[in-house]
Amino acid sequence: MYDINVKRLSLSRIISDICKSPTQSWFSKIKSNTNLSNDQPMDEQLLTIKDTRVVNCSTQAKGEIVIPEGVSEISNDAFLGCKLLTSIIIPNGIKYIGDYAFSGCNSLTSIVLPESTLEIGTGSFLNCESLSTIIIPKNLYVIGEFAFHHCKSLSLIEIPENARIYPNTFDENIEIKTTPSSFPKMGPWVMSYSEYKQLLFKIAAKK
Repeated sequence: MYDINVKRLSLSRIISDICKSPTQSWFSKIKSNTNLSNDQPMDEQLLTIKDTRVVNCSTQAKGEIVIPEGVSEISNDAFLGCKLLTSIIIPNGIKYIGDYAFSGCNSLTSIVLPESTLEIGTGSFLNCESLSTIIIPKNLYVIGEFAFHHCKSLSLIEIPENARIYPNTFDENIEIKTTPSSFPKMGPWVMSYSEYKQLLFKIAAKK
């Protein structure tokens, strides 16, 4: 038979235990389950890092976030939908930015990629509507499809002369600043993305 008194007694003990020592028992259990440490910077508490890869960022992250030293890769979808981030500090040592890594970061206004960056994946900055400034390193050699599609605030981007890009990497209205390897003495050119694609086609035809 169901004993109501036993049920009440058990519940009373639980409540009593919580009230006696909330920080030492219950809160410490929560802390251990989330793998957070008071010694960790807040940015690192918001990031999930496995080996040397950032694999996830909490969508609650806002303002500026700093990726710690020692990371070499930002995985696919790592910051996907982090709509409250305005700035991300990326350390030197990052080589690869995964597919859709920062897609949908609507409040992100600027980003500087370190000299170590070699590849930007498909859709990495897709729908970053507030992104107006991005610094791309000279050693970068691949910019994936749709990497900067629907970046409405981005009007000018400088492309390394040897970087490989795809027909759908940018929106058509963006201007490209580059020094084509076939015409190094003429210095940097500024042209529409459509003109840039035509230039690449002509250069390829000459080879």
